[in-house]
Amino acid sequence: MASSDQQGQPNFDHPPTFRAAVALAAHKGDQSAEALALRFGVTPQQVLAWHDELLEHAGLAFQTEGEAASVELFDHAELALTIAENSTQGFAMMDQRGYCLYANRAWLEMTGYTVEEIRSRPLHDLVHHHYPDGRPYPMEACPIDRALPERFDVRAHEDLFFRKDGSTFHVLCAASPIFRRGVPVATVIEIRDITEQKQIEWKERQAIRSAIAAAEANAKYRTFFEQDNYFACVMLPDGTLIEANRLSVEGCGFRREDMIGRKFWEGGWWSRSDALMKQVRAGALEAAEGHTVRFETRYFIADGSQRMADLVLSPVTDDAGQVLFVAPTAVDITESKRVEQRLSLLDTISQATRNALDARTIMADVTRLVGVSLDVTRCAYADVEADNDQFTIRHDWTAAGAASTAGVYSLNLFGQRAAQDMRSGRTLVIRNVDAELAIGDGAAMFNVIGIKAIICCPLVKAGKLAAMMAVHHALPRNWTADEIALVEALVDRSWAHIERVRSNEALRRNETHLLSLFEQTAAGIAESDLAGRIVNANERYCRMLGRSRAELIGRSIEELTHPDDLALTALQFQELVRDGKPFEIEKRYLRADGAAVWANTAVSLIRDSGSASGDIALAVVLDITERKRAEEKLKEADRRKDEFLAMLAHELRNPLAPIGAAADLLRLTQLDEARLAQTSAIISRQVRHMTGLIDDLLDVSRVTRGLVKLSPVNLDVRTIVSDAVEQVRAAIEARRHHLTVQLAPESALVWTDRKRMVQVLVNLLHNAVKYTPEEGSIVVSIDVQPERVLFAVQDNGIGMSAELISSAFDLFTQAERSLDRSQGGLGIGLALVRSLVELHRGTVCAQSAGRGLGSRFTVSLPRLGEPLRPAGAWQEHAIVPVRQRALTILIVDDNADAAAMLAMFLEGCGHRVLVEHDSHAALERAGREAPDACLLDIGLPGLDGNALARALRAQPRTASALLIAVTGYGQERDRREAMAAGFDHHFVKPVDTADILALLKTIN
Repeated sequence: MASSDQQGQPNFDHPPTFRAAVALAAHKGDQSAEALALRFGVTPQQVLAWHDELLEHAGLAFQTEGEAASVELFDHAELALTIAENSTQGFAMMDQRGYCLYANRAWLEMTGYTVEEIRSRPLHDLVHHHYPDGRPYPMEACPIDRALPERFDVRAHEDLFFRKDGSTFHVLCAASPIFRRGVPVATVIEIRDITEQKQIEWKERQAIRSAIAAAEANAKYRTFFEQDNYFACVMLPDGTLIEANRLSVEGCGFRREDMIGRKFWEGGWWSRSDALMKQVRAGALEAAEGHTVRFETRYFIADGSQRMADLVLSPVTDDAGQVLFVAPTAVDITESKRVEQRLSLLDTISQATRNALDARTIMADVTRLVGVSLDVTRCAYADVEADNDQFTIRHDWTAAGAASTAGVYSLNLFGQRAAQDMRSGRTLVIRNVDAELAIGDGAAMFNVIGIKAIICCPLVKAGKLAAMMAVHHALPRNWTADEIALVEALVDRSWAHIERVRSNEALRRNETHLLSLFEQTAAGIAESDLAGRIVNANERYCRMLGRSRAELIGRSIEELTHPDDLALTALQFQELVRDGKPFEIEKRYLRADGAAVWANTAVSLIRDSGSASGDIALAVVLDITERKRAEEKLKEADRRKDEFLAMLAHELRNPLAPIGAAADLLRLTQLDEARLAQTSAIISRQVRHMTGLIDDLLDVSRVTRGLVKLSPVNLDVRTIVSDAVEQVRAAIEARRHHLTVQLAPESALVWTDRKRMVQVLVNLLHNAVKYTPEEGSIVVSIDVQPERVLFAVQDNGIGMSAELISSAFDLFTQAERSLDRSQGGLGIGLALVRSLVELHRGTVCAQSAGRGLGSRFTVSLPRLGEPLRPAGAWQEHAIVPVRQRALTILIVDDNADAAAMLAMFLEGCGHRVLVEHDSHAALERAGREAPDACLLDIGLPGLDGNALARALRAQPRTASALLIAVTGYGQERDRREAMAAGFDHHFVKPVDTADILALLKTIN
């Protein structure tokens, strides 16, 4: 072969088969000479020359067999090339330097290199440069690269090759050297990608290992799982229980078919308690997320009893960390917990009672700690009286919703068994009251106080029952020996502690009293030497005197004392120093700003037994400035009370005088009809006046105690003004006042109780009438604003001072009283006005320019935007009388005069009247006479009026009679009780006889 066509190529002759393959590829004509040269690693000239040589010798293929054998052709080159190019295995040819001379498509695809890239460097440096463990792989150590120089074949060699992108793939390769004239010139390499096969083999090996490990683990697992000293389960991540050992199921009394397949937290261990189910579910779901969860918890067994367990919820994961299962395991810690809790409880109780200072604290602490520890309904401690019959529960602890049993009881109430056990010192243990006790043997009493199970432990001292401790349960309970022993141990301990603190209480009270003089934070404390100079003072003392401690130290007490109190203070201090006699004095101190501070000062001498010069005077100082001010206010209130009582006496005597005179007149002479009518009118008018005074007093009482019930409706304020003016018109006309009413042009609605708001305006108008001279002027005006409605009452009367304005709405406040101006009233009208207005969420204020310049009172109420009740709501139901007939009426009143007067009045109206002063006699007579109506007093001796009403309703002959209460009890509660007893109507004395007649006319 010519050497000129091999410039730039490795210096060796290409074998005939190779030249034939290149020539055949060129003969196909689908690729240019340049492309084929690049593909086969030769020059374009070589491609063209080998193609021409192929054409020149093509005829030799048709020569005879002898002729063909003498001609060197391409050694089946086309067949070899076709096989190589279409093979799924990689084929490559490598020269003596390790450079790639040829690579088929499969090899290029395996490595990711192009033809140019794979020919650029030795093939080893491209695909075989490192060992699988990452160490560099030298070329001279590679068996494929050694095959040519060492002249050996490589067969079925497994190795790890690298792709262009750095990834690796497993290969099974073979390599054979090519010889030319006995000289090795190239290496042919066959490469098969066995990565997938290797992965399959690895998985198979892993599966075998896993199967072996699983078999070994399962044997260990079953041995471990079925241990009898702990609970073990397996559940899916969603909580479904798929396995549980015998101790978990049968050991707890459950059936396996009731547990497997359910959610773990719905199993019988937890299903009796929603709280437990919620707690276990939360833990199981947290474990399903890959976290180990551990906590101590209560659990149930099949018979319903509770126990304690230390529960661990552990996730079971695969190699990738994915949670496959959750394994709950638990150890029963009931007994250890009981011991631990008992010891802890005893220690806690000991700690709590060791420093307790009073018996109640010990009882409270012990009963609370025992009750919570045993999870019972109630725990009580009782002292027993000396006669061993009465016992007192001074304090008990109760669970939420349970009633306290504190009080005094007799042992016999709880049955013979309980009484005998207590007196003999035996602990009473009842697990089921209904099953163990008869109704007459204490079961009834236990059931009344909600007890179904009890431990009651007596303490007997010197043969006498001294104390008892009991725990109660609202449900039957199987008490354990530990629980019984705990109560027995605690009753003795508690009694010892209680008696100890009781014996020391008197001494401690004395000590506490003494220490409080020094330690009370509300008192100022100062120490002085016997010359009266301050040597120490606490912060409270400094604040009281408005000086710092530094300013007070060394200062004489005389400098701090008000001049008016100096002489007495000095005298008392001298006696203290001379005789050691403590003293207490109320005196004034002078603050730094010159203000006086009232103080109660208790001074005692503290002697130093070692040295007379060390004696000090200790002063405990209480600020009583506010008390002194309060005393002044009380004096003022007392003065106003005395004035009020005097005015009340005056107001009550005024109507009593004409009533008494009228009574005398009626008794002394026979009056004609005109004089009798005049006398009757006077009595009625004065009674109405007295009734009004009493109603005012009752109104104030009800309002100040919050007993007034409003019945508000939407109402035009002009209606209120109209009603009020009508009620006061007679008084205005009597004093010849000029009344002006200024109404707003538009409607102004307020949400108000009509009766009460009219009462407010009536009181304001009466106030104006009272304090305005005759022929004075009174103006009532309405001012409508967007949010409020104001109505005002203004007069040109005597006016008010600023001091009187500030207290105008206080109880018992009036303008200056004098004997020549007694306009009546008790000083409660304005106080009632303010209270009623505030109940309507309104305000009231008073104004006056001064004495003699008149007054103005303004009420402000919230304005309504639109009506809140239907039209016509103010229409009142009138009693429609029917034709009257003579009735039989029974009057029952222990006040003979009141009964007689009412009887005479009703007889004068044509009715037959029966009078009784005793309830039992009245009941008997009513049964005989069957009255149409009964007028009963409530405050009757023996059987009261309400009881009499119930009895009358129970008698067939009086069941339908009209029952009217006529009483002095006028509170709302009294009215409700009367109506509940069966009364049809309730009247407060003195009764308006017109109302009585109107009711009687309704009887057909």
